[in-house]
Amino acid sequence: MNRQLLEQLGHLQDVYGKACRLPITMTDHAGEHLTATANREGTSLQLLAERFLASSQRAQILKDICYIHNPIVYQTEYGFKVIIAPVQAGGGKVSYIWAGPIIERQSRQLIEHACGTVRDSAYIRLALMNIPDTSEEQKQEILERLYHMAGICSTMLQQAEMLAATERQLDEVHRFLQDEHEDAYSAEEATELLREMLELEFSGYACMDDRDGRFCIVHTSGGPPYHSLGGCRFSLGEGFLGQAALAGEARIWERITWDPRTDFFAERGIWLKGLIVYPVKHHQRICGLLFGGVVSDRIMSSHGVALGGVLAGAFAKMIGGKHTEEHPHRQIAYLPFLAEIAGALSARRDVEHVMHTLADAVLTVQGASVSIVIQRKHEEGPVYIVSKGQERGGAACRLEFPMLDSFDRMIGVMTVCLDGQETCEGQHAFLTLLALMGGLFLEERLGAVSSSPHQSSDCRDAASSLVLRLELDNPLTAREREVLGHVLQGLNNQEIAQTLFISAHTVKNHMTKIYEKLEVTDRTQAMAKIYAVDVPRLRLRA
Repeated sequence: MNRQLLEQLGHLQDVYGKACRLPITMTDHAGEHLTATANREGTSLQLLAERFLASSQRAQILKDICYIHNPIVYQTEYGFKVIIAPVQAGGGKVSYIWAGPIIERQSRQLIEHACGTVRDSAYIRLALMNIPDTSEEQKQEILERLYHMAGICSTMLQQAEMLAATERQLDEVHRFLQDEHEDAYSAEEATELLREMLELEFSGYACMDDRDGRFCIVHTSGGPPYHSLGGCRFSLGEGFLGQAALAGEARIWERITWDPRTDFFAERGIWLKGLIVYPVKHHQRICGLLFGGVVSDRIMSSHGVALGGVLAGAFAKMIGGKHTEEHPHRQIAYLPFLAEIAGALSARRDVEHVMHTLADAVLTVQGASVSIVIQRKHEEGPVYIVSKGQERGGAACRLEFPMLDSFDRMIGVMTVCLDGQETCEGQHAFLTLLALMGGLFLEERLGAVSSSPHQSSDCRDAASSLVLRLELDNPLTAREREVLGHVLQGLNNQEIAQTLFISAHTVKNHMTKIYEKLEVTDRTQAMAKIYAVDVPRLRLRA
C-alpha cells in the first residue's frame, strides 16, 4: 500500500475519530497496523487501547471474526468492548477498522476488577475514572459511522488497486514497445501479454495467408486446453474471428455460450463465454488477428480492453516493420502520461474537476478543441459541460468517444477536434483509453446512472436522436437535421457529402446555417448545446 494512500486513510481516520470520540486505527488481516491511531487527544482511551489491544491480541480476535461482513461489537476478556469494521478490497483482501475501547455502565465494575491484577493497575484505574460511559444509543451511532467509513475506505482501496493494475499494464506495454524482437517472438509475447493484461483464460494470434486470404492461428497462450487451436484455419466472415476480420475493427462479445458462431471453438473442446478480437493492420490492410477469450463468467474490464487496443496497435507496427521515428516514440511517451492522468483523476473530488482534468489532457495531444458532456442522472438533474480550445479552419478530424460506466452504460460523450487525419489515427487509441478512464472516475462521483445500458455501437445513435427533438426559434430544415445527425456520429464534411450524395461545398453551407441557428461558432459548441438541451421539454418544430 503506497504512502499517499496511507496518508489519505489517516486523514479519514482523524475525521471519524473526532466524530466518534474514540481512538481509531486500521490494520491488515493479521492485525498489524496500516495506519497510526487517530484521536490521540483522549489519553485515557489511548492508554487502554495500547495496553489491551496490542498486535498479538488483535490477531487473536481476528481469528474469531474473519468471516464478518459488517461492523460488530466485540467484548474482550477484560470486559472492554471494541467496534470492528471489515474493509473489503479487490482480490478478496480484507482490512479492518478498530474503534475503542468503550465502557458501558453495567460493565464498569467488572472491568475495574479484571484490570486490578494487571501490571500498572494504578494507572489503569486512573484512566478508567476519566473515561465516560457509552450509552446504547451512542454505540449504535458509532456502528453506523464506521459502516460508512468502511465503505469509503473500500472504495479508496479498490481505486488504488485499479490504478496500480493500470500502471503495471502500461509498464508492460511500454516494455513491449521498447523491445526489439524477431516477428515470430513478438507475436508470441504479444499473445501472452494480451492474456495477462485482460485477465483472459486464453489468447492467440491468427496470421493471414496471402496465398488464399484465409487466416491460420500460429500462436496460443493459456495452457494445454487451448493448444488445439494451433494451426486451425478460418475465412473472412466465418465465425466470430472471421466477422471481426471482415469488419476491420475491434469487436467484443459477451454471454455467447449458446451462439452458433462459437462452433469453431466448441469443435475443439472450448466452451466460449466471452471473446475479444483486435485486427492487426499494416498500411490499412489486415494482416492478422490478436484475440482472447474466457470460458468462465468473468467480465472483461473497460480499461483492460482499451489497453489491449494499444497493445494491438503497437504489435501492428512491429509485425509490419513500420517503426517510424514519430509515432512509436509518441505512444511510448503517452503510456506513463496516462498513469499520471489516472493519479490526477483519483485526486479530484467532484465532477467538474475530473472533466477539466480530462479536457486539459486531451489538449496536450495537439487537440484544437474538446467538449465533454455528462448527461443528467434524472429529469431535474444537471447536465455537466466542459468545452476548451478553439476549432481552427485547418482542423480536419473530429472524433466522438462514448464515456461508459463499469456496467457499459453511457454516461456522457467526449468530442475531440484534431489537426489532420494523421493526428487522428495516431491519437485514437490514447483518446479511447482516456475516455474510458474518465467514465470510470466520473461514475464514482456521479453515483448510479439511470440511463439504460448501451453497447458502444449504440452510443452514436443515442446521441444523434437528440437532434430530432431540438426546439429552436429558427428551426432546422429536414436536410440540416440530417447533416447535423451525421455530425453527431463523428463524420467530417467529406464523409457527410459522400453519405448524402452532395458536394462538400453544399455540406459546408448547411453547417454555416446550422451554426447560425444554434448560435454557435463550431462543431464542438454545437454538440455541447445539443447535449445540454432539457430533453423532457423538447419537441420537434417543423
